[in-house]
Amino acid sequence: MWLEKHKIISVVPIEIITPKRISIRSRKRKIEISLQLLALELPMKEVAKKFNVKLATAQGYLKELATFSDQYLHALRIALNFKKVTSDTRLDEFPSYPIRINMNDLKVGLSQKEYEQLMTVVAKNRYIKNVTGQKLGTTDLSFLLPE
Repeated sequence: MWLEKHKIISVVPIEIITPKRISIRSRKRKIEISLQLLALELPMKEVAKKFNVKLATAQGYLKELATFSDQYLHALRIALNFKKVTSDTRLDEFPSYPIRINMNDLKVGLSQKEYEQLMTVVAKNRYIKNVTGQKLGTTDLSFLLPE
């Protein structure tokens, strides 16, 4: 990348590699989406209706996850709002884990009080991490699936 950026070499891709999307019918993807829907404050009855399963099955999706706090769900709700994801979004358009958000976007988009509250949640929660961004000199907030 550095060599290409400084125009020492040029890399031409032979074929375009599209990332493989996990099917919505897979149990892992249903677990991811149901957690996101729960963060968007959708009742479990509505989650079951979206997946066309019984209520007990939808509750079983969340039982497979490790314990997560209300603070994690609140932080995830903020992340989904930044990604313009609502409860009305199609199921195949929900982001897959890990969900990453640029820290600079958060600083600009949130009030100072909300940003400070989010940073205290990040410091305490092991499923939300600060990671190096994809661009040089940036930092991203990465939401991991509680497993």
